[in-house]
Amino acid sequence: MAGQEDAIRIVDEFDAAPRLGVWTNISPADAIRGLRERVRSPSLINQGGSMLCGPAAFAFDLAKSDPVNYVRAVINLYTGGTAVIGTFLLQPAKDLIFNRFAGGIQAVDWIMLASLRDSTNWFFDVESVDDMLSAPTLPLTMATWLQRVGYTQIVNKTNVWFTKDLQNLREANDLRSKGYRIFLFIHCNMLYANKRSTPSIAPNHWVMLQSHINIAGLPLESLKTVSLEVYSWGETAPLPDTRNNES
Repeated sequence: MAGQEDAIRIVDEFDAAPRLGVWTNISPADAIRGLRERVRSPSLINQGGSMLCGPAAFAFDLAKSDPVNYVRAVINLYTGGTAVIGTFLLQPAKDLIFNRFAGGIQAVDWIMLASLRDSTNWFFDVESVDDMLSAPTLPLTMATWLQRVGYTQIVNKTNVWFTKDLQNLREANDLRSKGYRIFLFIHCNMLYANKRSTPSIAPNHWVMLQSHINIAGLPLESLKTVSLEVYSWGETAPLPDTRNNES
């Protein structure tokens, strides 16, 4: 893929003359290695135990659809503390950049995901992975990010409270068939086979649809069986995933 090849070339050029960035707790080698891995496999982008699932889904889509701009953004953030994607200015606060990077999330992901969240965080600063309250991504925020990077037809049919119906899934299926990229705001219980029937009031996790949504069940049945594949937590996996049988 030409985009991937061009992105790797940019990483190689940076690797030929690496320099310690403004994120002094992250080595150039860690940033370079992480970039190469994610250009080849964008689904490796992983927010770990943080609440940066919205930025992770956004970064996954960017790395997959436009790896050159993804790479440039991360390198510019690392070396200069700012980056521009379309009209989206990423400019994380200095207290985030200079805060000691404690791990729990890969260095290259921390640069991009925390910068995304902090650049539009009006109430709190993201200064560590443990800053859970500062990191929720609301649907309007996600829609704004997508608009700023160049998306022109954005359909926002999310709920912050309560749930959507089966028709909402059918609409998502239809839009995907027309070339739309589908972000889903779900409750993380849906990722676990033994929790999928647990009621939930509010969504708490962003994923990205990676397959057709299969809806099984007789026409007159009120309950349907739904299966699909989503990007979430550093991989593309089926939903529900029978590997995930947490209690």
